[in-house]
Amino acid sequence: MNKNGKQRALVVMGAGASVELGIPATIGFGNLIDDAIKADKYCAHVGGTEVYFDIRDKLRTYYASEAEAHFERIYHVMHELSQLRAKQGAVPKFLPVMYPFLGTAVTHPEQALKAACSAMLDFIYAKVSEVCDNPALPLNPLSAFFEVLEQQYVPRVYTTNYDDFVAQATQGRYFTGFTQRHGDHSDFDGKAFWAEWGKPALFHLHGSVHMGFSVPGEHQIGDIVWFDDKAVARRQARFNGSGVDRMDGTHVERGAIITGLDKLGRLQQSPYAFYYSALNREAMEADLILVLGSGLADLHLNTFLKAARRARPDVPILYVGYWGREALDFYSTIHFELEDRDIALFHELGIDLVNVAEARFKADDGWTVDARGKAAVWADGFQSFLLAPEAFTKVLLKVAAT
Repeated sequence: MNKNGKQRALVVMGAGASVELGIPATIGFGNLIDDAIKADKYCAHVGGTEVYFDIRDKLRTYYASEAEAHFERIYHVMHELSQLRAKQGAVPKFLPVMYPFLGTAVTHPEQALKAACSAMLDFIYAKVSEVCDNPALPLNPLSAFFEVLEQQYVPRVYTTNYDDFVAQATQGRYFTGFTQRHGDHSDFDGKAFWAEWGKPALFHLHGSVHMGFSVPGEHQIGDIVWFDDKAVARRQARFNGSGVDRMDGTHVERGAIITGLDKLGRLQQSPYAFYYSALNREAMEADLILVLGSGLADLHLNTFLKAARRARPDVPILYVGYWGREALDFYSTIHFELEDRDIALFHELGIDLVNVAEARFKADDGWTVDARGKAAVWADGFQSFLLAPEAFTKVLLKVAAT
């Protein structure tokens, strides 16, 4: 509880909170990226287009599924293959330790792999920025949600989304850590980040379309800054210098947004290192935890949530996802067709729906209160949740009072 008497609310937001506003889902994003890769002249010139589709098709064959060969897996493969290069005369710390075993099998040109990765990131910036300027639905319900939450809590929002919908909905009044203004951008201030621990805040764990690299000469190499203008951020999103060294002799290509499968390794640079370290403390100190639209697939985030739930099981937690419009769909999935998210709900978030009677599913104004009484799940999607504020208020009182 802070000095104004309000409790702390940790809000973790994932892709499901943005899909209905127009941000493509993973599969849809992949199809759009295919088209963008074909249209990128530089990528095609250096062979990146050919490399991209070769890797995509191999993954589709490997998984026997187009959906499983999604863009984050494609990006991961391209990035990791680009690192399996042995430079003649390099000292051991710069020689990939896996090269003798895998490197000689890599036939894709390094320049082509890097060009395809760069084209993917550029398109993500372009598409997300476009949707941010023209959301598919009004943001008023999202604004109303945070206004209600602020009456009792200090919201501390950690989102894995690149879009700026939350910033728009809260009129940019939430603390981001980028407080030092310089011309067309703001620098991150690590000291202020910890000093403003008691303020409503919004942190983009995997980056934002407002983030880009600073102008050379004005900052240290690789500094990420915040541009109010998304178009400028996109122009400054590419980094042409060296990457961040890894202990296996490879490096991570610097990026202002984080994608692929090795997100944890990329969280070591600022400001992400601050966000990630703070999330652990946030989870432990929260008086309320809200997980909104997250598929619970980011294992590095689940670790903190699980630890907090085990340490403080009486802290109420609310989860908003989508299982289908009918209560029976929700009940059947939980009992007979468990997916990874459903398993994570139980094991990572400590939400027990298995031992809830069928009649209790969606029984509390659309909410399903778990068997332990300290958690509840909304199964009809994020926008549906936003349009039922009274139900949110009621279930919050119920799980907080149990």
